[in-house]
Amino acid sequence: MMTGRDLERQREPIVVVFCADDNFATLLAVALQSMMHHALPRTAIDLYILDSGISSENKQWIIRIAAVDDRSVRIQWVKPDLDRFRGIEIKRGLTHATYLRLQIPEILPETCRKAIYMDSDILIRTDLSRLWETEMEDKMVLAVRDPCTPSVSAQRGISEFRKLGLRSDTPYFNAGIMVLNLHEWRTKQVCEQALRYVSEFGPLMHCNDQEALNAVIAGNWGELDPRWNVVASIFFGERKEEAKSPYLDEIMSIAEDLIEHAYIFHFTGFKPTEDKCDHPARIIWHRYFDDSKQSDPDVPRCKPIPEKTTSKTESRRGGIEGAFDIESETDEMLRVYRELRDWINEEMHARKEIADVLSKGDSFILVDEGNFGRTISQFGEAIPFHEHEGEYWGPPQDDAVAIEEFEQLAAAGARYIVFAWPAFWWLEYYSGFESYLRSRYPRILDNDRLIIFRLRL
Repeated sequence: MMTGRDLERQREPIVVVFCADDNFATLLAVALQSMMHHALPRTAIDLYILDSGISSENKQWIIRIAAVDDRSVRIQWVKPDLDRFRGIEIKRGLTHATYLRLQIPEILPETCRKAIYMDSDILIRTDLSRLWETEMEDKMVLAVRDPCTPSVSAQRGISEFRKLGLRSDTPYFNAGIMVLNLHEWRTKQVCEQALRYVSEFGPLMHCNDQEALNAVIAGNWGELDPRWNVVASIFFGERKEEAKSPYLDEIMSIAEDLIEHAYIFHFTGFKPTEDKCDHPARIIWHRYFDDSKQSDPDVPRCKPIPEKTTSKTESRRGGIEGAFDIESETDEMLRVYRELRDWINEEMHARKEIADVLSKGDSFILVDEGNFGRTISQFGEAIPFHEHEGEYWGPPQDDAVAIEEFEQLAAAGARYIVFAWPAFWWLEYYSGFESYLRSRYPRILDNDRLIIFRLRL
């Protein structure tokens, strides 16, 4: 027997909007696959895709994903006008397509009074009708407060917030998942206001249209449950001191619960299509990717999750292979998250310990198997060992090669050699190199994370 809510769902389709080009088509396909997987039977969805260059092959892939027998999905492909945004400010290597979401109220029919906008780099873990049915009242937007930029006065917030008449504690939202009050956007001409903001403050901006929307809509948006937009920083923590805030501390104190019960994962930072992606939820993303191509063997598989060689690196990177059933995938993700969290904590302690030893401007040889890179210390220059043209080049062939390269770097001015815990095995395997160091240089730090020899006063 149908409930009243079932009947309402049949009458009113959920309006969903994505923006993508062909570079984001795979991410979009997996986002849709996860959306369809969790959509309740008899759900009707009007899906608008603002297409800034999706190939016909990828369009067919997306159409097949949406063709689920007991759901009604109507896809509208919309060719947006990118010329409107030519010449305006863009940051962080993005394209002008990032501004397309500003046009949503203008592109959708006047009869649409509400829409869910979502970035393509997401993974949906629940039925979207729960979000659609959230009361908007008179708010222009429903969104999740940004954990790393929780207020307009944060490091990457709105530089000129005082000029705009905003209080320093005015909340700031992440624009990757939003419920839009289209009637209010049209009435208040949000697109025009946002573009005027970009025109005036472009060189001072940090986050393109997200910042412009926060400037224009400040104080007139409703805060969603943070589970609707679980961004990558909740997995990785935030290691930059300037991003610390009471709100971030509050979110991190419930991070494991947010991850376990997330409604939407948002792959800010590296995407699950990239080898560098460390996100624990990518193990689930890859399962949905495989599901999305089951009916189409011609769809190319993206790169497999890269294998790693050391147990510590597997903990950090999450070197996971094989299929996971629905019941076990969350447990597996949480296991990877806990290992990643422990790794990050160790890395943060190691950074502090190196900072305590180094003086500003010191150069040091870093033996870490390429895990940390040159950013391990803000005070000195980390020289990877062994290296080729400034990049980590793998373990040396033998003791003699290790000693020869070490002597060259020491003669060039390196003041310390630092062994981080992923490379502690070197001190056993290259026993001749270890004996050479021990017999010539004082060991000034020795704990579970770091072993440091001082090479010169």
